Amino acid sequence: MDTVRLDERLSAIYLEIPAGGVVADIGTDHGKLAVRLASDGFKVIASDVSAASLAKARRLARENGAEKSIDFRVGDGLNVLADGEADTVVISGMGGREIIKIIADKRIPLYVLGAQRDQPLLRRYLISVNRTILSDKTVKCAGRYYSVIASGLGVDRTLSELEIEFGKDFYDDPLFKERAEKEIKRLTRMYDTLLPENTWGRQAAAAETEKYREALKACRLQ
Repeated sequence: MDTVRLDERLSAIYLEIPAGGVVADIGTDHGKLAVRLASDGFKVIASDVSAASLAKARRLARENGAEKSIDFRVGDGLNVLADGEADTVVISGMGGREIIKIIADKRIPLYVLGAQRDQPLLRRYLISVNRTILSDKTVKCAGRYYSVIASGLGVDRTLSELEIEFGKDFYDDPLFKERAEKEIKRLTRMYDTLLPENTWGRQAAAAETEKYREALKACRLQ
């Protein structure tokens, strides 16, 4: 089988998936992750609500000799899975709010979640349904920053507000430091361009800037 090349975001997700068991790639879209997993010997279920997207994924699998190693399913979210069918569920390419709607309170042993936005909301939700956040990494891909969160069953320790906002591993994450420094510059420029009478906008920009500055002070990477 040929090896499908993954970008930085999908590579980070791939590295969080343990060997053995069944992996369900929910919202597989182009199917690159599913095909790479199947090529590397994983048992894979690839699903998408779009039959057209699933057809693209199936074509990629056929081109790479992996079509017979993937169970393709058209359907919405986790409705394509029977109880206990998957050991790891991957959901990526969407925001935290959308991910929450998909996972609901399903007791999947391991979620690997690639959130583009609303990450604090997703972290709060995972803790509220008694899931532990095993790892929480910042990933840079095509100039944008993403969070890759691995979540298992079990009660997590209480996270600080900074950890809810930026992830439990931000203290030692060089990409978080890079992202925070860029965000402070962006927010400072925004604050300077807002008219003085735009009190709400200036206060919001200042508050967001202060959160990033506080996080940078807590970073162990200086």
